[in-house]
Amino acid sequence: MRKHIVRALAALGVVFSMTALASAQTGSGLPGNGWYTTAVIQNVGQGAAATTLDVYPQSSGTKSSVSTSISQNASAVFFPGS
Repeated sequence: MRKHIVRALAALGVVFSMTALASAQTGSGLPGNGWYTTAVIQNVGQGAAATTLDVYPQSSGTKSSVSTSISQNASAVFFPGS
C-alpha cells in the first residue's frame, strides 16, 4: 500500500512540474515580430466546398477575409499576406 502512495505522489509531482514549465513558457509571448501561422483546409466531401477564412490580428485592428472554392479531394493552403 505504501509503495502505491509513493508512486502516485511521484507521478503527481511530475505532472505538476511539467504543467508549471509549460505555463512559464507560454506566459512570455513570442520573441520578436513578424510571427504568423498558415492554415490548410482539405476537402474530403462529395463535391466542391466553399470556404471562408477570417484572420484576426493579435492586438487591435481589422480582420482579413479570403474566400475560395476547393474541389473534391483537393486542399488549399492559406498564407497570411499573400
